[in-house]
Amino acid sequence: MQREDWSKGFVIEACRGVQACPHRAVDGAKLARGLRQALEALSPAERIKAKLGPAGVIRAHDCFRVSLSCCPNGCSRPQIADIGFIGAAEVVVTPEPCHQCGACLEACRENAVSLDAQGPILDEVLCVRCGACAKVCPSDSLAVKGTGWRAMLGGRLGRHPRLAQELPDLLTESEAVALAVRCLTLHLDQARRGERFGALLERLEPAERGQPGLI
Repeated sequence: MQREDWSKGFVIEACRGVQACPHRAVDGAKLARGLRQALEALSPAERIKAKLGPAGVIRAHDCFRVSLSCCPNGCSRPQIADIGFIGAAEVVVTPEPCHQCGACLEACRENAVSLDAQGPILDEVLCVRCGACAKVCPSDSLAVKGTGWRAMLGGRLGRHPRLAQELPDLLTESEAVALAVRCLTLHLDQARRGERFGALLERLEPAERGQPGLI
C-alpha cells in the first residue's frame, strides 16, 4: 500500500490496483490524483495545527483517513477508514449466445452466476460487482455496462471499532472527490480534537449525518 505523510493532515491509502492489478474492477489512478489535489486544497494541516496549538505535532490519530480499493477485495481496508472507496463494475447479461463453457461460474467467488439453457443468470443480491465473470466470458454474454465507486463512511479501529456505513449508489470519480471534500470539510469544521469521523457522525443529529446531506 502507498501511504501519504501525516504532516499533510490527511492520509490516502491505495491498493496496488492504482498501478496495475489483474483483479481491479476500476482503474483508480485518476481518482487517487483527484482526491489528493482536492484535499490538499483544503489546507487541512493548517486547520489541524490551529486546534493543536503552537507546540502541536500532527500524528496519525489527527489525520483524516481515505482508503481507495480498486475492487471488492478491499486490500486498502476501506471498511475502517474515515471514508473509503471501492471500485465496482456493473455486469449485465447481453443478447450474445452463451457458449455454456462455465468460465463465469469458476470466476465468481460469490456464487452469484448460474447457467441455464439460455445462458448466464446474475444474482444481484450475491454480486459484489467485481466484474470477474465478464472478464473471462469468451462469448460476451456477460459484459460490463459501467463502472463506479462504492462509498463507505465512518469506519475505525481502536478502542471502539466501527465498520464504515456504505452509501446506496455508485459514484462517478467527480462525485467521489466531491464527497471526500465535503466529509473532510465537515471533519475540520466540527470534529473535536482527536475525534474520528465516524464518532463525529454518531454525535451529529441525523439530519446532519450524511446520507442525503453529504451527497
